[in-house]
Amino acid sequence: MIAIDPALENTLASLDAASIQLEDVALALRTYAARIEADPERLQVVEDRLELIQRLKKKYAPHIQGVLAYKETIDREMEELMSREEDRDGLQKRLEELTDALRVKGEGLYSKRTAAAKLLESAMEKELSELAMKNARFQVAFERLPQAKSTGLERAEFLFSPNPGETPKHLRR
Repeated sequence: MIAIDPALENTLASLDAASIQLEDVALALRTYAARIEADPERLQVVEDRLELIQRLKKKYAPHIQGVLAYKETIDREMEELMSREEDRDGLQKRLEELTDALRVKGEGLYSKRTAAAKLLESAMEKELSELAMKNARFQVAFERLPQAKSTGLERAEFLFSPNPGETPKHLRR
């Protein structure tokens, strides 16, 4: 080239210098690339995470701060729900304790009622005998309720039989 146009001599010198610099840069890049450890699994994890972030941004907020704010809101709601679950468990335990206490008190009330029923039966039969109904029978029967009420765990019924050998019937009939 210099033989054709000697004015290109400086340009050729610049090209030679640039070629040497390019070779040096290429060598440096090859050395750098040899030191880098490629981890395709890690790269896939990072790409998957970036894809997830993009989907979250598309769904919840246009920027990361909005997505993080939404996450904090959801975390608070979850905490409230878990707290409610704990409260519900505590209330359930308290209900079981109160149910046990109700059963114990109800059984005590039943014992007192049966004792009082025996006294009432005796007193009524004595009164009936004074009314010339010596063979009449008076009984107090208790029927267990399926669920406790304010009056107890059972309902009392008065039974009466005016004649001997006759089955006592409900007095209300």
